[in-house]
Amino acid sequence: MNKGKYTLPSTNIDLLKSLIGKKIVKVRRQIIKNEMRLENFEQEADGPVELTFDDDKVISFIDWTEPISVGVADGEMTIYGGGYFLMELTNNSFWQQRIGQKIVQVTILKILTPSPNFPGEFGIEIEFENNKKVSIEYIDDSECPDIIKVLEKYDELPCNKQILN
Repeated sequence: MNKGKYTLPSTNIDLLKSLIGKKIVKVRRQIIKNEMRLENFEQEADGPVELTFDDDKVISFIDWTEPISVGVADGEMTIYGGGYFLMELTNNSFWQQRIGQKIVQVTILKILTPSPNFPGEFGIEIEFENNKKVSIEYIDDSECPDIIKVLEKYDELPCNKQILN
């Protein structure tokens, strides 16, 4: 299953495992313009995420409606266009606690009852050597329909976790 260059996290295990031991050096997002009024819009607004690592590797993440999942790609994010604002977030207070920290674990977050048509790989959680985390999650509920968010950690409903370390 793919969406252009994006695939499910479980089909990119080697790519995700390769992040262990690396450090994020740059973060970019495309934020939907009409969500820039949110208090923590740099993390909570909808839009793709792009991470650059200390070896110049770039990985990007998108929301992917059909399989209820996050899409992962080896490379820069696809630029969406006029409804989005491209931002570098490397120096904001959230990311400053994570930039330059070695990644010690990557976890794929999955719904409890997946199916072949809906694998539900809804998130990627990255843990750093300073015990900080970042969770990149696909969310589709009444409050947040069909979006990707960047959160401090996953602390919602029970889920299956595939730990890569």
